[in-house]
Amino acid sequence: MSYFSTNYNRINYPVATEATRGLRNVQLGAIYAIGSHFTINKIEPALVVMPTGSGKTAVLNLSAYLLRATRVLVISSSVMVRGQIVEEFETLKTLKGSNVFFAELETPKVKEIKSPIRSLEEWETLKEFDVVVGIPNSINEGINAEFRPSEDFFDLILVDEAHHVPAFTWTNVVKAFGEAMKIYFTATPFRRDKKEIEGKLAYIYPLSKAYEDKIFGDIGYYPVITDNPNTDLAIAFEAEKVFNADKVAGFKHFIMVRTETKDNADVLTKLYQENTNLKLKKVDSTVSYGSIKKTIQKLRDGELDGIICVDMLGEGFDFPNLKIAAIHSPKKSLANTLQFIGRFARTNAENIGEAKFLAIPSDIEIGKRKLYEEGAIWNDIIKNLSEEVIEEEDEIKSVLDTFEKEETDSYSKEDISFYNLNPYCHVKVYKADGVNLDGMIEISGHQNIYHAISRDYNAVIFITKETERPKWILTDDLINIKHYFFIIYYDVNTSLLFIHSSIKTVQFYDELVEEFATGDYKRISKYDINKVLMDISNPEFFNIGMQNRSANSGESYRIIAGPNAENTIRKNHSKNYANGHVFMKGTSEGSNVTVGYSSGSKVWSNAYEKIPNFINWCKILAAKIVSEREVKTNTGFDNLPIGKVVDNFQLPAHSATWHHDTFSESPFLHKLLEDEILLSLQLLDFAIEVKKDLSDLNKLAIDFVHDGLIIPLSYDFDDHFQFREIQVFNYSLEVNGQNVDLLEYLNEAPLQIYLDDFATIANHEFFAPPKEGDYQYSADKILSSDWNVTNTDITREFYKDAQEKIDNGNRNSIHETLHATLIAENYDIIIYDHGTGEVADFITMKEFADKIQINLYHVKGSTGNNPGDRVADVYEVCMQAVKSQAWTTNKHTFKNKLLNRTKLHNEKFIVGDKDGFIALMSKIKIVEFIFSIVQPGISQATFSPKLSHILAATDDSLINSGFEPLSVIGS
Repeated sequence: MSYFSTNYNRINYPVATEATRGLRNVQLGAIYAIGSHFTINKIEPALVVMPTGSGKTAVLNLSAYLLRATRVLVISSSVMVRGQIVEEFETLKTLKGSNVFFAELETPKVKEIKSPIRSLEEWETLKEFDVVVGIPNSINEGINAEFRPSEDFFDLILVDEAHHVPAFTWTNVVKAFGEAMKIYFTATPFRRDKKEIEGKLAYIYPLSKAYEDKIFGDIGYYPVITDNPNTDLAIAFEAEKVFNADKVAGFKHFIMVRTETKDNADVLTKLYQENTNLKLKKVDSTVSYGSIKKTIQKLRDGELDGIICVDMLGEGFDFPNLKIAAIHSPKKSLANTLQFIGRFARTNAENIGEAKFLAIPSDIEIGKRKLYEEGAIWNDIIKNLSEEVIEEEDEIKSVLDTFEKEETDSYSKEDISFYNLNPYCHVKVYKADGVNLDGMIEISGHQNIYHAISRDYNAVIFITKETERPKWILTDDLINIKHYFFIIYYDVNTSLLFIHSSIKTVQFYDELVEEFATGDYKRISKYDINKVLMDISNPEFFNIGMQNRSANSGESYRIIAGPNAENTIRKNHSKNYANGHVFMKGTSEGSNVTVGYSSGSKVWSNAYEKIPNFINWCKILAAKIVSEREVKTNTGFDNLPIGKVVDNFQLPAHSATWHHDTFSESPFLHKLLEDEILLSLQLLDFAIEVKKDLSDLNKLAIDFVHDGLIIPLSYDFDDHFQFREIQVFNYSLEVNGQNVDLLEYLNEAPLQIYLDDFATIANHEFFAPPKEGDYQYSADKILSSDWNVTNTDITREFYKDAQEKIDNGNRNSIHETLHATLIAENYDIIIYDHGTGEVADFITMKEFADKIQINLYHVKGSTGNNPGDRVADVYEVCMQAVKSQAWTTNKHTFKNKLLNRTKLHNEKFIVGDKDGFIALMSKIKIVEFIFSIVQPGISQATFSPKLSHILAATDDSLINSGFEPLSVIGS
């Protein structure tokens, strides 16, 4: 029998009391938990979490007896800790002193590895020992391709300070002995780099319990407030002051001066020697365990007041009278900070009081808390912070345990650590009736190398691998390997489906939602996606997208980027712009957060999270998205209107333009017969024509037109874009190197549709007309005309024939009077285009030295004999002006439209002819468009707020589209 098996029956489990020595509450809990763990798990490591100073080394020793080990390997973090563990095994002083073993018990044979193992013979000599203790670097050299011990050389591995295990030198040692039981001891089961500390959490002893059991005493942060530019000197003075005060108070306290590097330690040694009366000794990683013991003895004997310590000595320095920490270089990781503080919080010494930590105040965040700000109460913060992080780690492992790994094309289950999957927080969100967790991802050229399902959490994960030859090489000498990550999560409470995909094309998202959603599904509206900004205080926007709602403005989308971008948005932006996308930061429940969203129901945060935290992030988003509460950021961002979901157009549509992504992507449209490309054209070269005669408030008819090619489409709020009739040919778009079906692309990047009353449809959502109070038009801008002088009947826009004029007393119509007026103005071209599908009633053109000025006159007769507040009259003629912008987007569109209008109607040229028109439009000069409305029913004397609003909205639409202000001719 082995030494440990032989002495197994000699273990006692005495409980420590004030009167008798024994095992602490934490030690009993840990050793029982270890025994329980290995009744079920022989191979999976046991992770034991015990605060620094709670008696971890005694549990480590005792576990070898409990598990009746044959040969034990103990891995320590430093030479000093290694020496402490060796001493504990060789003497069993703590376990004997705690009455676990009787004093005469024979101790095990212990070997301390002080130099690297360099041969198989050295490994053979270790068979003589019951316990081998070493640091990873020394052991690791003996595990290589040339020689290594057998896997069963040790049957128990004990790892102290196990948060180091993910490092290669540690992992390589642990994995070399695959058949051994393993126990990982740590006070902090998490790492700053978020790498996994493998193992099942067998026991957690919270810091609050350590305080309750009086293992830990009070701790306090004492900020060093100073104007002295030499902050190190200020800390030194304060440390001496506190040390002397504690001494007078009867405390036997000592100082640890903490810094990062040996060079800094040398500087501080000199600083304290020259400026204080403190007797300090420098210790660092070059000091042997024997020297450390001598230093501790000098502290006990009063020969020293403290030590100057370089970083690594935070682990393992066991001297409970260290109660004053002069922190010149604060640790920035939570794990290291908790380790460091634990050294000072111990209570197992006489004449000690509160542990005091002296440091310059700063904004350093440790575990999302500002520990070093003035007023920080460490007693509460440290307890809460430690337990929050440990509970989070426990939850992460619990959630990960629910995922069942499925068979894949390659890789064994152990090849990828599930814990280390850390996806970027980016999702596309859908409303769905349910989820198909058994769906599969199949991508041409990809291997599925990882597939896991959690039915408890309604989540499925895939990792694929793509292997391809670069396009610029003909052989397989060079190969590109890329990996892709996918997670699908369904939130049952809100019926929302979240898709995270490394491939972010429209077509691929459509394939994923088709595969994994069950029943009906749809994207989330911008109105609901905007709710992800809910409950975020102190908002600061970095990037805001504003979608232009004005037709043919030449600017489809505006992006404001920079710190506090929200401050640039004014109330008047709401007239022409709508909410597009956003990225911002703020605070939520005391933590800093970032969030962004865009069209297409995409949401992201500038963070990478482990799978359980990622799912939790989705849950938080889900609860916000379905909330009925209104979002208010109380910034300029609130000025931008957000569209609402509707089931019809609310108002008639008159024109449309491309989505802002289309302008930036410039996709090519391919006309195909089966797989053969017959024609390729720039999508932006197509004209968009709204077919009003085929449209109503439920469905819109739209044609894409280019040189005789017409693609007939329909649009509604249920099916979105569809073909109006069966197509002989297929149409696809080439977008950023990817081929996408035309309809799929339009449904993801939909046209912006313009309605009457200056309302719009953008991203399948309705933006209501602006409010009356948003626009005001000054009455003095109205150009007055005395229609009586010209014998004009202001109720007659035009006459159908000569007899109508005779029957009306030969009074002139408005068209006739305007005709005569324009003839007298000496224009180069005058076109009378009145009729169905007109560009305008009259079009005039005049060439100047630097430009060609074109004026579009829209005419409407008055419904009364005298000017008055006739809203319908004014609205109709204003809408004609707004709609005619569709033909003035550029010189080419305008020229082609008028050539088509005059093709068989030369009589439309009142002044000039077709050749003169073509010659004028061919000149390389700026074209300036002016829009004029002629409505005799308008006058300054009868001008009402309602008329002011209509004219002002029209004027604003023109100006925002890059045109001259509206010209109004009234009475």
